[in-house]
Amino acid sequence: MSKAKRRQLKLATFLINELGIAIVPTLNPGDRGPIGVTDWPNLATRDLATVEKWLKDGCPGIGDIDRNNWACVAKFDGVGCLDVDDPAWCTAHGMPALPTDVY
Repeated sequence: MSKAKRRQLKLATFLINELGIAIVPTLNPGDRGPIGVTDWPNLATRDLATVEKWLKDGCPGIGDIDRNNWACVAKFDGVGCLDVDDPAWCTAHGMPALPTDVY
């Protein structure tokens, strides 16, 4: 396994095992979300064996994911994700304050 894929596996392991987040690879290296990935809500997984298979054999509809990012996907039976780029702006516009002990 290449160094890049070992890094991807380490991050995937943290996202799945430590945070319980379903993930799917991005379509292209550098992408920040699953845009363009066919059926990404159903492709997203919390199964590390599936991720290891993707890293070894390629991901369906994407192919080799040597340098792709992981997109976090909220599932009905799992953890939700919230990406807030400017918490101060959001709070000023009515969003409740985020807990300080959760990341």
